[in-house]
Amino acid sequence: MFGDVLDSGYRAFLPVLESLVNHRAACVHYAHYAPPSGFHATRRREIACALEAAARQGMFWPYHRLLLTEWVSVNRAGLVHRAHFLGMSVERFEHDLILDEVSHAVDHDTDWADELGVRRLPAIAIDGRHYDGSLQRTAILAALGG
Repeated sequence: MFGDVLDSGYRAFLPVLESLVNHRAACVHYAHYAPPSGFHATRRREIACALEAAARQGMFWPYHRLLLTEWVSVNRAGLVHRAHFLGMSVERFEHDLILDEVSHAVDHDTDWADELGVRRLPAIAIDGRHYDGSLQRTAILAALGG
């Protein structure tokens, strides 16, 4: 799953995504799509790094949901506020947020999206290939094999 929490199409996909996570969590991997240029490129990258930092504390999906459902600012203070709200270690979150390893993970996901030819969000890869079918829950589950 390639996403960008600032993308309105991705936001509209949230109910389907949550259903997939609840049904087949082991099959769902979120990949950040934060191209280095374009509208709000710096903000998108910082959000992607925040999601990665949350994942390092086992809080990826709760943090992801909070980003999509709460309209607290997505500046640095707002990102840290969400970590605190979810009970994460804020000190560790802030440390991980600027870690080279986190930045490289975001770069890797963006490169992967580019290699697959992702041009719109949300986008899905199944078995390493870009899935270009319906974004309806039943169609995606069928493509996943049940």
